Amino acid sequence: MSEKGYDRLRIREIKNKISNKQVFTSKPFIRNMEKLANSLVWKPGRKLRVSMGWNTSPSAAIAFTSGKSVYINAANPITGSFPTKELKTDSLVGFLGHECGHQKYTAMYLRKLYGKGFEEGKIYPRPPVPGNEKEREALEEIKQFLQAGDKAAVSVIADTALRINNILEDIYVEMRMCDEYPGSIRRGILMNANRHIEKLPTVAQEIQRQDHGLAIILNLILGYARAGEINNWEGYDGEYLDCLYDCMELIDDAVVDVDKAERFRAANQVILKIWDYMKDLIQRIHEQKDKKKSTADEPENGEESDRQEEPDSDDSSGSEDNSESEAGSSSKADAGCRNDGEEEDILESVFSNVAAPAPDLEEECEEDGETPEGWDGTWEDEEEHADEEKKEDDRDDENKEESDVEGSGTEQEPPEAVEGTTEDDSIPQEDDEEENLLRELLQIFRDNFRPEVTDQEDGRFEGESVCEATNGESLVKWDHEYEGSGYFNAAEDMNRVLYDLAEEKFEQEQEKKLISSIKNQAEHMDFGYAHADCNIEVHRLANVPVSCRRMYDSLSPDILKTARRLKEEMWEIIYPEKDGMEKNLSIGKKIDSSRLYRQDRKIFMSRRAYGEERQAAIAVLIDESLSMAYEDRITFGRLTALILYDVCVNLGIPVIVYGHSTSYGGLYTTETVDLYAYAEFDSVDGKDRYRIMDMSPRGSNRDGAAIRFVAERLKTRPEELKMLFLVSDGQPAALNYSGDLAKEDLKALKRDLKRHGILLFAAAIGDDREVIEDIYQDGFLNISDLSRLPLSITKKILSYIR
Repeated sequence: MSEKGYDRLRIREIKNKISNKQVFTSKPFIRNMEKLANSLVWKPGRKLRVSMGWNTSPSAAIAFTSGKSVYINAANPITGSFPTKELKTDSLVGFLGHECGHQKYTAMYLRKLYGKGFEEGKIYPRPPVPGNEKEREALEEIKQFLQAGDKAAVSVIADTALRINNILEDIYVEMRMCDEYPGSIRRGILMNANRHIEKLPTVAQEIQRQDHGLAIILNLILGYARAGEINNWEGYDGEYLDCLYDCMELIDDAVVDVDKAERFRAANQVILKIWDYMKDLIQRIHEQKDKKKSTADEPENGEESDRQEEPDSDDSSGSEDNSESEAGSSSKADAGCRNDGEEEDILESVFSNVAAPAPDLEEECEEDGETPEGWDGTWEDEEEHADEEKKEDDRDDENKEESDVEGSGTEQEPPEAVEGTTEDDSIPQEDDEEENLLRELLQIFRDNFRPEVTDQEDGRFEGESVCEATNGESLVKWDHEYEGSGYFNAAEDMNRVLYDLAEEKFEQEQEKKLISSIKNQAEHMDFGYAHADCNIEVHRLANVPVSCRRMYDSLSPDILKTARRLKEEMWEIIYPEKDGMEKNLSIGKKIDSSRLYRQDRKIFMSRRAYGEERQAAIAVLIDESLSMAYEDRITFGRLTALILYDVCVNLGIPVIVYGHSTSYGGLYTTETVDLYAYAEFDSVDGKDRYRIMDMSPRGSNRDGAAIRFVAERLKTRPEELKMLFLVSDGQPAALNYSGDLAKEDLKALKRDLKRHGILLFAAAIGDDREVIEDIYQDGFLNISDLSRLPLSITKKILSYIR
């Protein structure tokens, strides 16, 4: 008999009904995602936690990362747009790869420094450098707003800058992750990015629904940065495209630059170019505030004119005027609070139409990093910025000319052979090489941006690697034998998770049926006159605690060794070898030469027809009264139950394990017999061995009621031999149930069970051995050594099976 008995058709039926929420928020799926995340972002002594949420709100975050964890909303609209669970899994893996990319390549503390700097009137890593008079005026206005601490302006500038930086950073990390992990990570990232672009509205649509210009230009920047093109099938040609064209070079340079600070500088430069739209939004917020303020001031002005018209009012009227004045000032204060809320409403209304979210600085970076060396946030003169920019350009031109000269001459010495070259001198050259490679990858990334849906099974998306050659010309060296790294089994793992969930739900379903059947049997059972006034309650752990599993796993190897030895002895008797010979006999016609070492003289064997063995069903009932806590009696009772259960299950012998105790109510006027179903005949979840670990001393013992119930469970079995073993440390002692009454009840019960083919045995492990022997007589097992309890019961079973 297998420990687990599953109806595979029923499991398959349950599997097909499991919802997306149940799958993607399940512990097995989260464990798989967490395992993948830690393989992508491995750091010594640090474990990255992954949590999966289910939030269907349109404004809910899709995914975000903090210093030690990644959160993904499995109900996000992008994942939900894919038709199958396999594709949804790929999508979620793509989001995980994206967030792990931020863990690997994004300086979270710099982004926090960048965002918080605007509130302090600072711009990291430096203020933008204007390229013309219009941008110079824009920079001056930005400087005035920030240094004045204008809340509306600071909010607009900081939010816009962070969104632009986030767009650039997203493209950079996605490109790096796609190149590094060309399996499921790349497929998921491209699927999500493609669907993200598909959902972007066109410029004409945004204009038609009267979106703010800032939202329109930010969506254009997102579309171009990701795909190298924009969604403009209506052929719009106007100011927004002109503004985007001015930003394209900055975007293209920033998304391939290995310098983390470069994407902050690019965002600052873009702000200058889209300042008109930002300034318009700031003015709208100011106008709204002024309007609210004037509305709040009108009642106050009216009260002043009334007081001028009635100068001769008495004291009481004067007090009324004062109270009204206080109310007016209170109303004014409330209006000020509403102004802050109004500012947030306008910003939320505008940015709600932007497809690129602003990062949550507090969630991303829990700790503040060190301030970059040489930066204090002070504003420098424009000329210094221009000179610095010019010097950088001149240096770049000189390096390029030198590189051209070197390339046209003879073969150069390796860098390490050049006199005076240090390791630091080689770093810029390595960065330039990596940047050039990334620039080539960017073009390929955009060219291969939209993966094709094939006719393959499950409608999977396929696409060549980011590093593949295009137009017959290889851009980078390609290893065609490389099998990739990272996560390639998203669909397979998802199917396994689905099946595990279906098994778990099937187990829960069967457990409910089992518990219901047991309770129904208990309700219709006759427990006899001695137990007519007590209640019966059956307990069974539906969900096994982790603590029980841990206790079982910590069992001594000696216990498992004992169980294996007993199993081997019983196996030879229950299932004789194929030659039909029964071995280990005290008498027989033949001597088994392989058993001559035995001291008990069981060295004989005889021929026996196969299948002649007696079929048996076993029940173990453990006393869980408080006295069982003495001298580790409950410990040996628990171990006995564990060993017998393990032996019987492995030999295909049906077995149940119960514990019994009592509880009281109404100031000890009513008694309840508590029965604990640790192992059952029809259990299918394979967790009964863990349930046995919950066995512990509780109350008193009303043996007669407990034995009757377990015996009724045995009666349902078709096996010829039925054996019930009671392990107890003393005679019955319960409410109105002890002494001669209990003895006579148990003696009569034993005779009745024998007539029904059930053999009752009592293992006495306490001080009342004489009383227990008098009750159970030939069914009495005297256990003076608790360590021999499992072996004694096993031998008794063997003596009857033979």
